[in-house]
Amino acid sequence: MILQTLYQQCIKNNVTFFDEFHVIDLLVTDGKVNGIVALEIDTGECHVFQAQGGLLCHRRHRRVWQITSNAHALTGDGNAIALHRGIPQEDMEFFQFHPTGIWRMGILITEAVRGEGGVLINGKGERFMERYAPTVKDLASRDVVSRHLPGNHAGPRVEGKDYVYLDVRPETINKYAELDGRKGLDGQPIRVTAEQIESKLPDIADFCRTYLDVDPVKQPMPIQPTAHYAMGGIPTNLGGEVVIDDKGTVLPGFYAAGECACVSVHGANRLGTNSLVDIVVFGKVAGVRMAAYANQVDFTPLPPNPEAEIKARLEGIRNAAGKKRGRHPTRHATADDGECGRLPHRAVVPGGVGQAGGAEAALSEHRHHGQGQALQHRAAGGGRAGQPARPGAGHGRGRAGARREPRRPCAGRSSQA
Repeated sequence: MILQTLYQQCIKNNVTFFDEFHVIDLLVTDGKVNGIVALEIDTGECHVFQAQGGLLCHRRHRRVWQITSNAHALTGDGNAIALHRGIPQEDMEFFQFHPTGIWRMGILITEAVRGEGGVLINGKGERFMERYAPTVKDLASRDVVSRHLPGNHAGPRVEGKDYVYLDVRPETINKYAELDGRKGLDGQPIRVTAEQIESKLPDIADFCRTYLDVDPVKQPMPIQPTAHYAMGGIPTNLGGEVVIDDKGTVLPGFYAAGECACVSVHGANRLGTNSLVDIVVFGKVAGVRMAAYANQVDFTPLPPNPEAEIKARLEGIRNAAGKKRGRHPTRHATADDGECGRLPHRAVVPGGVGQAGGAEAALSEHRHHGQGQALQHRAAGGGRAGQPARPGAGHGRGRAGARREPRRPCAGRSSQA
């Protein structure tokens, strides 16, 4: 509902979405962020967006883990783009795992299953969480349960594989409810039926039947920990402004919010639902701060051919010879890139901010060339650019959204939106 409401408000306020535009580079000139380069997935063309500032807002890099609850598109490109421009990352060692992901797939099985009485069972058929959390047992927090699953302390894995069972069969729930002395609101011992489980957990039952061919009211569900949320990311202050060192120095024109950013409000482990703080609270704060900044500054001129560097990198990968496997141009920072494979707390990547070593970018306001609005856009490789979004179209890795004025016809190799 939050996403749908946000989208409706964007339509109401004439926000243009550049669907299926994958952001591949951040432009920094004279120490200020002044645009992005985006790849139009449909055509393969590079497009340059000039702006007074930009707000990076996307999910992080959970696909670096073998098992994750995230979509395949969430490869951390936005964080890598920042790294490439010498912008540090903070708290990257803090990563949250959800204990109950569907085996091999990572799709979450909600904690409500354990809340309804579901029990974790190892390969011997033992309930093991009572050893490590004697009071709350299977209702222990995510990090506690994850630490005691396969490969750690749970005991024998099921059939020697990397999973244990989450058992929500009525007979199992009733058995352990009686052993624990749990009672309902009427003071009577808890007794659940298959119909009650179906009515309370319809989505989970459907997931298991669809993806596992397991009926959870008749069979236990195979589960394993799944990478769920990253606490680390691009360091920001409380205003959403990106900072580049441990002194809190702000990079003018650059803002970040959402999971890609690190305000460091979660510490080492986020509590349930607190991800809304990242996007709802600091998203608004960063947006308001960016709009105020855009109203106070003019455009910083772009260098000649601002897309040339990233295009050269892409071509280098396409035409590389030899046995060494090429890396995605904006995915990983490794030792091959200098000393940025392992970053100290808020350390700046060698080379300095703004120097070179897809994400979603909400750029300030829109403008046509010379019309005094706030964002100008041209196709770096010719062809079409800046087309208005189709409502509901596109679920790609990168979207650039901006407030816009009515378009005028564009000509030649340059186009405005």
